[in-house]
Amino acid sequence: MDINTHIRRALHSLQSKWYIAQYRFPGNYKRIYHYHIRKSAGTSLNSAFWRLANLDLKEMGRRSRVCKNGFIFVRHNPVLINQGNYFYANSHNPAYRVSLPSKTFTITILRDPLKRLISYYRYLNYVKFEPLASQTEPYYQEVLKQADILGQSFEVFLQNIPKRDLLNQLYMFSKTYDGHEALETILQCNAVCFTETFSQDLSTLNERLSLSLQERRDRSFKLEVQIHPSEIEQAREMLNEECKLFQQVQSKLRPTVS
Repeated sequence: MDINTHIRRALHSLQSKWYIAQYRFPGNYKRIYHYHIRKSAGTSLNSAFWRLANLDLKEMGRRSRVCKNGFIFVRHNPVLINQGNYFYANSHNPAYRVSLPSKTFTITILRDPLKRLISYYRYLNYVKFEPLASQTEPYYQEVLKQADILGQSFEVFLQNIPKRDLLNQLYMFSKTYDGHEALETILQCNAVCFTETFSQDLSTLNERLSLSLQERRDRSFKLEVQIHPSEIEQAREMLNEECKLFQQVQSKLRPTVS
């Protein structure tokens, strides 16, 4: 490694430390972390934060760390996430696989389990069968492997889907799919949002964090899928434990929501 490379890295490190020293949020929090559950509007939340630095999903790409306009963003890298040297980070890693530093403001977004599962099914179909998907999905190859479970119908999809993906909201907060443990862990988050009230929840985050987040959707897809009513009932039965968790969280945080 030549001297110029050493100098560039040293300057980059100093710049990053200066940025990080400026991050302060109400409550003396130093950074923000998002427990990103698939198909819950999580990418929309990420995009709202990235937009603060004039970044979008395409520019973020597959990079695990991006520094721009005074903001440091981290994605999907447990080592960097645990180090805590960022403004905002997110990943699909379950909560028990990350060790966040103190003074980290944590967020998650929950969604009606059946709606989330159907959205995930549509998403995998889109990635597998739409020719433009590879141009819009940074993790295309990874998602394409997941799409192998689709089969020829929603029923086959239900037979093939791994439990961690079927009950992803439950698994995110409990390795053993324990509803009580998951509920307790979710309630420890500083902000629990819901897909169904995302716009309202984003406004609340702005107030709590003194930010100017704007709603933005960097990923959307229009693809109709055929699902028989009997398959919907089968899915409801398979999602029973996660549905109970979702209802418990709502009753704790939003008692007026039915």
